[in-house]
Amino acid sequence: MDKQKLVAIGKDQLKGGIAIDQVRELLTYRGVEEKDVEEIMQEVLADESARPEQISGSAVVDKTDAALLDVSADAPLNPVAAKQERTIILLATIGAVIVAIAGSVVYFLYF
Repeated sequence: MDKQKLVAIGKDQLKGGIAIDQVRELLTYRGVEEKDVEEIMQEVLADESARPEQISGSAVVDKTDAALLDVSADAPLNPVAAKQERTIILLATIGAVIVAIAGSVVYFLYF
């Protein structure tokens, strides 16, 4: 396989949140020699855009609070409806996280 293609695969894997050791194992699994794996990993790690995005917990909480304020502004006279909407948003957020984790696991197991 072309070296540039392997570098691109390594960058994509790191952006997806796969650990550096796992990327090395992936390259080895694909039949790349150990010395070539180190060269490829140096190129992959030299690119700062290959790092996964870091999202702080406070940013997630702030966005959730903003969404809840928008929802609660629409239903100020019915606190039961506002509570149900908050519950739906919370469950949808938890569901999205579970789907993302399951997708990552399936993706990892597939490759």
